[in-house]
Parts: sequence; C-alpha cells; structure tokens
Amino acid sequence: MRLYGMTISRKAGLTLNLQKTKKKTMDMTDGVIWKQLVLFAVPLLIGNLFQQLYNTVDSIIVGNFVSTQALAAVGSTGPIINM
Repeated sequence: MRLYGMTISRKAGLTLNLQKTKKKTMDMTDGVIWKQLVLFAVPLLIGNLFQQLYNTVDSIIVGNFVSTQALAAVGSTGPIINM
C-alpha cells in the first residue's frame, strides 16, 4: 500500500520510499517584470476581494437581524481582522 510517498508492507512495517518530485519554482529576478508582478498580485487581489465580500455580507446580515450595537462592533473590528 502506498500512502504519501511511503510504502507500507505488512511484513516489513513502515519503510520510506524516497521519490524525486518536480517542483515548479518561479524566479522573480529573471524575465519580464510586469508579467511576474501580475502573477504575484492576482492571488492577493482575489483574497482581498473575498475579504471584502465577507465583510459586506456580514454587515448586511448583522444589520438586518441583530442590533445596531452589533453592527457597530462588526464595522469597527473589520479593519483589525483584515490587518
């Protein structure tokens, strides 16, 4: 039985099977800089978009179903959570 690069046999117990894995690395010191910056920034932008969407939905739900003090608490802790 193989499990995450390890070979498990009933007789021998647990033995480690070393395999060479190819990892794709990105060297940001060579090549076209604008392309590398865009590839680096896209995941950050998507993460920020989801954070804003979460904050907006949270404010809408709390504003409609809970008190105004709770809405103020959600609004005041948003920047702390994002930091």
